[in-house]
Amino acid sequence: MGARAQVHIQDNGVYLYTHWGSGSIVEDVQTALASEAGQNRFDDPDYLARIIFDVIKDGDTTGETGFGIGTTEVGDNDLLITVDCNERSVTVSRDDWSNGGRKRVNNTYRLSDFLKLAADG
Repeated sequence: MGARAQVHIQDNGVYLYTHWGSGSIVEDVQTALASEAGQNRFDDPDYLARIIFDVIKDGDTTGETGFGIGTTEVGDNDLLITVDCNERSVTVSRDDWSNGGRKRVNNTYRLSDFLKLAADG
């Protein structure tokens, strides 16, 4: 089945995909954005996408599955994180199934507030 998640870099339209990483994706993006490279390149969406993807992949440079880069959102995400470099914000979108149907719940944070979220944010 998987634990699918994506990070959308809004400014350049890139989507970073992980098949098994929805449980750690918030922490992975926090790690990338809090790093010196992430801080230095937050205003450069192309470099920032690579920095985030490196953290998500956690050293997997030879695998053929599990990760991807695209230009569209997949339909079966458990979690979507949207990084908006221009607005310096991060939106975490989760599926809520509590009322018997799928509803997307969005929480938008300023960059500084996102970095302070607990790992289960």
